[in-house]
Amino acid sequence: MPALSDMEADAIAELVNLGLGLAAASLSSMVHEEVILAVPQVSLVPASEVSAALGNLGPGQQTGVRQHFSGMLSGDAVLLFGGDSGLELIRMMLSRGPELDIAGLDMTSLEHETLLEIGNILLNACLSSLADNLGLELHTDAPRRVSGRGVATIDRLIDEMSEVLVAWINFSVKGHAVHGYVSFLLDASSAYKLVAEVDDSLRARGLDPE
Repeated sequence: MPALSDMEADAIAELVNLGLGLAAASLSSMVHEEVILAVPQVSLVPASEVSAALGNLGPGQQTGVRQHFSGMLSGDAVLLFGGDSGLELIRMMLSRGPELDIAGLDMTSLEHETLLEIGNILLNACLSSLADNLGLELHTDAPRRVSGRGVATIDRLIDEMSEVLVAWINFSVKGHAVHGYVSFLLDASSAYKLVAEVDDSLRARGLDPE
C-alpha cells in the first residue's frame, strides 16, 4: 500500500480526534475532572515497527482494554495505561479514599469490571464516531482486558499482520497521575479501505488527497 499523503494522515487524525473528543467528554463526566488530549498521530508501518511507532509504551507493565471491530473495516481498538494509571482511574471511578495502596492492589473482580466498563465507554465512543463520520456500519466484540510488559502488549495483537495502519492519541486526567492512550490497529486491507473512504470524503470537499 502506498504511503499516506500528509492530507490523508491529517484527515484520519481528525477522525480519531473527533472520536476521542467524545470519549474524553464521557470520561470527564464520570470522574468530574478535565481530560486533556494530545495531538493524534497516524502512521502506516510494517507490523514489526508498530511498537517503535507508538514509542511511548515504555518498559513497564501495561494494562487496559482491547475491543475488536469488524464490518467494512476490521481491526482492534486498544485502550492502554502504563504503570499505576489504570488503577488510579479505577479508584477515581469507584470513589475510593486517597489512602488506598495502589502499588499493592490486586485486580479484583470489581476492579476488573470497572476497567472493562471504562474501556467499553471510551472505545465505543471512538468507534461510533468513526463509523458515523464515514457513513459505515461497524460491529464490535465484547471488550477484553489486556496486560503485559512494554511492547509485548501491542506485539501480541499484530503478530499475524504484515502492514498496519496505526492511529493513536495520548490523554491524561488533569490533577491526577492518570496517563494512557487509545490506538487503532488496522491491517493492510482495512487500511486501504479507510484511506479510500477518506479520499472520497476529501474529493467531495473539493480537495486533492494526493
